[in-house]
Amino acid sequence: QFHPEKNSFEFATYPGTDVPYEAIDHSPEAVRICLRLAEFFVSEARKNAHVYEDVVKYPLVWTYEMVLGLSFEQRFVIDRVSKERTPLTLRGYWTNFESQGRRRNLAAAVAATMLFIFVGSGFARRWRKRKDSSSERE
Repeated sequence: QFHPEKNSFEFATYPGTDVPYEAIDHSPEAVRICLRLAEFFVSEARKNAHVYEDVVKYPLVWTYEMVLGLSFEQRFVIDRVSKERTPLTLRGYWTNFESQGRRRNLAAAVAATMLFIFVGSGFARRWRKRKDSSSERE
């Protein structure tokens, strides 16, 4: 999977060390490239008029049991699909969403996620600057 947010946000290290989990380039150029790729992806997704309609037949991944792995790793336990699929007990937010009779547009969901990344990258930059300047004072 491609995760353009990693360059902006992921600074995880092994506990008690400065050794990163992964070799992720956090340079301004790498962050800028990933933001541009994400921006392009969102602009392409917005061109798609498809909507997500059948939540019982095709439930979102969040409706399945989640097993936490190392640090930020998540795994979802998904049963084999059968012809006689029983409706899942959906989480409250989705049940409420259904009861209001709305439909989700996949492109809008992707756009909202990418907006979070764009806004968050500015926040992360300011936070790192503040953190760096406070450590210099010590």
